Amino acid sequence: MKKIFNDLYVTEAERPFQNVVRTISYFIKSQKENYIIYSSKFFKEEKIQNLIKELGGVKAQILNHRDEASEILKEVRVLFSSKLVCHHLEEEVVKQYSEIDVLIRDEKILFDQFEVLHTPGHAPGSTCYLYHGVEGNYLFTGDTLYLAHGQFKVAVSEENKEQIIESLLKLKQFEVDYIYPGLFIGQENCRKFAHKDEFGQMIDDVVTSLRE
Repeated sequence: MKKIFNDLYVTEAERPFQNVVRTISYFIKSQKENYIIYSSKFFKEEKIQNLIKELGGVKAQILNHRDEASEILKEVRVLFSSKLVCHHLEEEVVKQYSEIDVLIRDEKILFDQFEVLHTPGHAPGSTCYLYHGVEGNYLFTGDTLYLAHGQFKVAVSEENKEQIIESLLKLKQFEVDYIYPGLFIGQENCRKFAHKDEFGQMIDDVVTSLRE
C-alpha cells in the first residue's frame, strides 16, 4: 500500500475486467479504529497484512456496492477479525461470499466516523461515505462517480439515469476536499478540490451532461 496522508493509504490498482477499467481500495488509519474502503486482492498479500497489523488492524471493511463482492471479503474478515459493512439492498449478492456484520438502512453516521449517503443508480444499494480526515473531507464514491481520463463520469443504464441524477445532487450537501472513487480509467484516480464551490460545480456539470 502507498501512504497518501498520515491517515490514508491506497492499494495498487488492478484490472478485474481485463480492460481499461482499474480498481483500487483504501485503508483509513484513524485515531479510534482503522477501516478498509472497497475491496482489493492485494489484502491477501502477507506484506500488506503485516503492515495493516502494525497499523492497528481493521475495525471494518466498508463496501460501496455489490460489484466489490468476492471471496476476498471473507478472507479479510477472518484475517483481521473485522466487520463487513454494506447497504441492505446489496445483501443478497454480498452474503454469497461472506457473512455481513452491519447492514446500512437509514443510518446517517457509521461508526461515529463516516457520514453515510445512499446513492442508488449504479446499483440499488450504492452508498457513498464522507470521512473527516487530517487533510480535509474525503468522499468515497465507489462506482457512483469516477474519473475517466480526467473527467468525472457515472456508470449507469439509461433507465436509471434519473435515479443517479438525484443521487448526485444529494452529494452536494457535503463539503468535499478530496474525492476517492473505487474505479478509474486513465492516470488520475482521485481529485483534490481547491475551492469550496468546486465540488458542487463539478456535480452540476455531470448532471448537465447526463440530461443532454
